[in-house]
Amino acid sequence: VVAAKKKTFETAIRMGVPPRAEVNSSDQVKEYLDMGVRHFSIGTDISILFNFWKREGEQIIKALQGS
Repeated sequence: VVAAKKKTFETAIRMGVPPRAEVNSSDQVKEYLDMGVRHFSIGTDISILFNFWKREGEQIIKALQGS
C-alpha cells in the first residue's frame, strides 16, 4: 500500500498534476513534501468538527450559560 501511494503521487507530479494529500499529523507532511506534494487537505477534520457543532453546539452553549 505504501509503495502504491508513493507511486501514485510521484506519477501525478511527473505528469504535471498537482496531487493533494490528506494529512492527519505534522509527521505526514514531511513525507509528502519529500515526494514533491505541495497541497494538503484537512477536510475530514473540518467536516467532523462542522457536523459535531451543528449537532451539539446549541446544547453546549446552553450548558455553558447554565440553562
